[in-house]
Amino acid sequence: MKGFTSIATSVTPTTTITTTENGTTATFLYPCMATVVDGCYVKKNAGARSHKTGLSAGIWAFIILLMSSFASVLASDLETGSVLKYDNMTSAIDSITDMVVADPSATLYTIQVDDQIIGISNFTVEYPSNITKRWDASNAPLGASWTQHQTAQQGTWWSTWYPASCVHQNGYGGEPVLVQLTQSTSYSATWSAGFSVNYGTEASLSIGYSTTETNTVSESETYTVPAYSYGQVWQQQLMVWQDQQHQHCHKYNYGKHGIKCGAWSAYVRGNLPVKNGQSFGWSTGYDKMDFSSCGGGT
Repeated sequence: MKGFTSIATSVTPTTTITTTENGTTATFLYPCMATVVDGCYVKKNAGARSHKTGLSAGIWAFIILLMSSFASVLASDLETGSVLKYDNMTSAIDSITDMVVADPSATLYTIQVDDQIIGISNFTVEYPSNITKRWDASNAPLGASWTQHQTAQQGTWWSTWYPASCVHQNGYGGEPVLVQLTQSTSYSATWSAGFSVNYGTEASLSIGYSTTETNTVSESETYTVPAYSYGQVWQQQLMVWQDQQHQHCHKYNYGKHGIKCGAWSAYVRGNLPVKNGQSFGWSTGYDKMDFSSCGGGT
């Protein structure tokens, strides 16, 4: 889909992490972004292969630290504002958990599951009380809570016309004159409480519009002022309106409950300006001027 960055949900481990304590050697294969049989490690103890004995807290602290370091590199490779693509919500939440472990300050994500664009905000990792439990990617080692956003409906509209320059008078009488001026506009988004602007700018791509919180344009242009007349640049802005909904979700540590979410909220309206979606127009005639405003231009 246009504008989306796709991240594969099945990742082949490329890094080996090995640590030994009290004769037990644990070899972890990383990254582990998808469901893998028996987790992402192979453990050897005194030459015998075993998958039953738990690892000590010391090894686990070391492994989590290393996983966080590699997840930091993975997260840094992602473009800001990119849409992450997954086969299902479970793999999406497991992947986001890895990234938040690496960088707890990153709590906003936009994902695509099937054809649906979903926003994730306020993502909080919940660590298990007993860290000595065997880590297994297939049963979600860490719990999490978050707010989930969806777009119920969206469309476009144009703002009203308003000044983008000062009024310019032809001071030469009977001959048209050229004036060079600066036409300028700055149009900002508006929204109600509960609306996610970060998610909204990604969701608008699904209908073909790149939006922003504020669209600001300032440029020089030359116009003709007719004889004995006045001229002024006016502007209108193309907008995307959205009705979003949000719900609170939770995934438990080591449980079999899966992902549980509350009910969707009522519609929350927001309006986002389209990037470079301004339309400038040159208006002439005394009765069409706004002498009280330059609209940010000259």
